Amino acid sequence: MECQKPHCVNGAPWNGGKSLAGNVCEHLCSKKFGETRYCGSGDKYAAGSIVNCTLCKASVQKPAVAKIEDTLRIREAILEEARDRLINWYHDEDQLTLPYWETRAKVRQTKHWYLCDAPDGDMKVPITFGEFNVSDVRPAQLFNILVDIEGQLKWDESMSEAKIVKEFPEDGVVAADLGFPSGFWLVPPREVFQWIAFNASVEQQDYWFAISSLNVEAIHKVQKPNKLAVQAQNCLGAYWIRPCPAGGEKICPSGNPYDCCPEGGSRIIFTSHVNVHPPGFLNAKTMFDLSWTKQIDWINSLKARAREVQKNETAKAAQTPVLPKWLWQDPGEPKKGSVPFSFPHAMVIAPSKLYERSAFPLSLHSTTSLFIFTLAAAASVLIFVVMRAHRTFIWMKEGHDSRILLARDRGEADDME
Repeated sequence: MECQKPHCVNGAPWNGGKSLAGNVCEHLCSKKFGETRYCGSGDKYAAGSIVNCTLCKASVQKPAVAKIEDTLRIREAILEEARDRLINWYHDEDQLTLPYWETRAKVRQTKHWYLCDAPDGDMKVPITFGEFNVSDVRPAQLFNILVDIEGQLKWDESMSEAKIVKEFPEDGVVAADLGFPSGFWLVPPREVFQWIAFNASVEQQDYWFAISSLNVEAIHKVQKPNKLAVQAQNCLGAYWIRPCPAGGEKICPSGNPYDCCPEGGSRIIFTSHVNVHPPGFLNAKTMFDLSWTKQIDWINSLKARAREVQKNETAKAAQTPVLPKWLWQDPGEPKKGSVPFSFPHAMVIAPSKLYERSAFPLSLHSTTSLFIFTLAAAASVLIFVVMRAHRTFIWMKEGHDSRILLARDRGEADDME
């Protein structure tokens, strides 16, 4: 039983993970992460209270085809990938950079970069992980704020548009169209089409919110892309919202004793995989070093909104998801959906070069502040170049040697003159 799905699921290929064969693991099932084990081989899967499933190979009759895209709808595919990354990937310290800390939150990225682009693209970007606590707001309240896509315009100032395009009940998801202005006339806005999946356990106070911009051609048939905007992607973004333990934490999993999760509060662990298609002179490392605190601003805005909403909610309303049940409840044995969908699982590449052209996934569910920073940085550099060229032109027009202007900038003008 422990070797079978849903008790044991596909492991991540980059750390020795293996795919199930006919919903059964034929290798090792790892120790439990939450209530789930992961199929694989090697050191990562052999530590702790594991289950040896190698004998299952001979006893299980395999189906002729066992592809993930043939057995899961969009909802289940997105949620399974989200659980894999937040439960399995996020706890593999060897694959992540050291965390950046700011005001009781931490953000970090993968050392490797992974494919995230339009269907015909090949751009690779790292994956972001992080976590933070909200000390005085319950998980259901945070969940309800995040799932109110159009309501984000009330508190997320980086967005210009947020609307639900269509519900896809047969696939268990909704489709959304998000817009992000650049704030500069020289730089076009960004647009993101995405599938949104939900899962909620009111009794256990366990909530999942996950999105993906993969395979969105079906959404484009309903809502045409904005021709004036650059189409960006968040290939997999997710939140996992849980309550702080009774009595508060004694050992802090975030590694920061100052920020133990207090009783009555919530912990959010998140991931995102964003490609905003920046200009070629911007790179992932520079963008992260300069802009990761923008994500902290987004977190603080979310906290402020949660506390504002909390004042106006009854205790009963605060525990109930503001979604139709078909969106947040598991369907049992779902049938294949109407839209072809799959995640590229063989995405591992060599560790990134420091200045390889890429975008860095810094934001959360709607990619928020990274868009603004990227576009602002591009415009700032362009404006600087234009102003410098104009200054040089005026200097030369007045009969001066342009070399003296350059020397003055370097503090060498006296020698030149």
